[in-house]
Amino acid sequence: KQWYQRRVAIMAGLFNADKILSLKDNNRQKQSIILVEGAFDSIALSQAGFQNNVALLGSSISPEQIEILKKIANKIEIFLDPDNAGRKASETIAKELLKNNFPVEIIKNPTLQDAGDFMQESKLEKLSQIILDPKLKIQLQPKKKKVPTATLR
Repeated sequence: KQWYQRRVAIMAGLFNADKILSLKDNNRQKQSIILVEGAFDSIALSQAGFQNNVALLGSSISPEQIEILKKIANKIEIFLDPDNAGRKASETIAKELLKNNFPVEIIKNPTLQDAGDFMQESKLEKLSQIILDPKLKIQLQPKKKKVPTATLR
């Protein structure tokens, strides 16, 4: 079953999710996951010490990817490319994740570089500072569902 879940993660287009699933199989805990766009972004985050990342392999999220994230994550941090498309995609993805009851943080990248660029330019320390800086995070919480109350007559 574990092998099958990891295979499904790969097929759903979540780069690195198979590794996260195997780590979860070992420690049985969900964790905060950093969501990035591409494979090089994921590799850069791993090299900077953030093993808890997965790449969408694009700038949108599918229902299949959300289902996999439900198995491995208790919070999602979105760190997409800092261009206009990446910012819009971050907002759209955040809305989808909030609908699925995930607490979400959008990490604002104040540079014009994506995570892969930091790796290529040997600036992994700068990447780490951005990821860890609480001033660059927008925190969003899912809306609590209203529980209907019965009225007595």
